[in-house]
Amino acid sequence: MNPGDTARLLGIAAAFDQRTVGKADVAAWYKVLEGVRYVDAEQAVLEHYSSTRDRLMPFDVLNGVKAIRSERVREHVRLHGGYVPSDNLDPERELEERRRWYESVADGLGTPKAIEGPR
Repeated sequence: MNPGDTARLLGIAAAFDQRTVGKADVAAWYKVLEGVRYVDAEQAVLEHYSSTRDRLMPFDVLNGVKAIRSERVREHVRLHGGYVPSDNLDPERELEERRRWYESVADGLGTPKAIEGPR
């Protein structure tokens, strides 16, 4: 996320809990959420307010994003199977390829190469 995304996200939260959002709020939240994808953070905010009246904090967004991304991977593995390494990779390259596979699936981007999964 960038500062503009962070301000938008706080605007959504403000629509639910009537918080005021200023430059200091955006800067503080951005420091915590900088590496988070906006689409995941927005989904986490909406899921938070659909299940509680509690005021949203960065911790809630981070936990929500982790849960969302983990669920994408679980569902992908259930439907399509898990990661299958390319042939003849050394362990370091296999680890990097596995990390890219996980990130791609967690991001919800397409269907990376996988083994046959349960139906």
